[in-house]
Amino acid sequence: MTTHASVLRIAALTALAAATLTAMPATAHAATPQGNPYHGHEQFLDEQEQQWVVPDGINSITVYLWSGGGGGAGGASGGGGGGGEGGESGGGVTGNYTGGGGAGGAGGTSGAGGGSGAFVQCTMGVSPGALFSVQVGGGGAGGQGGGSVAGGAGGWTFRGNGSNGWNGQGGGNGNSGPLQTSLTGITDQMPPIYVNPGSGGTSTGGAGGGAGGTESGATGGEPSGASPGGAGGAADQLLCGNSEVTPTVGQVGGQGAPGIRGADQSHHYAGRGGWPTTSGTGAKAVGPTTLKLPDGTYTVPANVGVGGNGGLGGNGGAGGYGGSGFQGGYTGGAGEAGQPGTAGGPGLMVIAW
Repeated sequence: MTTHASVLRIAALTALAAATLTAMPATAHAATPQGNPYHGHEQFLDEQEQQWVVPDGINSITVYLWSGGGGGAGGASGGGGGGGEGGESGGGVTGNYTGGGGAGGAGGTSGAGGGSGAFVQCTMGVSPGALFSVQVGGGGAGGQGGGSVAGGAGGWTFRGNGSNGWNGQGGGNGNSGPLQTSLTGITDQMPPIYVNPGSGGTSTGGAGGGAGGTESGATGGEPSGASPGGAGGAADQLLCGNSEVTPTVGQVGGQGAPGIRGADQSHHYAGRGGWPTTSGTGAKAVGPTTLKLPDGTYTVPANVGVGGNGGLGGNGGAGGYGGSGFQGGYTGGAGEAGQPGTAGGPGLMVIAW
């Protein structure tokens, strides 16, 4: 039998329970993270060999590899101008004889551009904690420009012929990238994934020197042929996990153009020297410029894998003036040195997970 006291006691307990529930806070939930905390990437630009460990919880990676570009070739120097013919002293009706001027040397052929490095992308399974060897190849050095050369000596008096100008010197070829960019499994003994570097641009022989002045005239120096561009990085078929991939071949560098021919000469004035035209442009990089990675967008540095530019050839020397009377002919102008080529761009590796 419920008494009045029991009813009061039950009512009091009910009120206390309701007050306690009202005072209790709601259950706290951890904030949902923005993005997957297991996603990330790492870039490698340093040419030194390094090691990389697969992070915990990661079973698949995508690797992007670029090799370095080849260096541009140096420009050839211009040919020296021919020396002027010597004069002769005369009298009476004939008067003094003025010797013929020397012809101009040709402009130097410009260096060719280097080829760009190859590119490959590979997605493969990995084991957490596995160890890999990372090697990133650098860009090849540019070639040196051909050195300056002398003009021809002037002829002696009494109509001595002037000497021919010296032929220009060829520039140095650009260097290929020194190493492949490669990823090699150490723990899993995975065969390497790699890409080949671009080849350096080439430089032809130097321009011809101008002929020395003579009574019958002088012929200008002839330019040498064009310089072929460096080849792009070759593609070797590779094993990527359980499938085969073929890298994208690098592009060929632009050729270096020949210089302008030196001017002929048929009187005592100096023949004008030739000049260079255009140098070879380094090849553009292959592969994407941006990567859509699991943890965001990655922008590839602009110089990665590009070929170096060729150096401009040197100006040809002007011919020497002919001498008058007892004067000997004047010395031809020197052929100017060619400019060096620039280095190819470095390689790159990006590992994403």
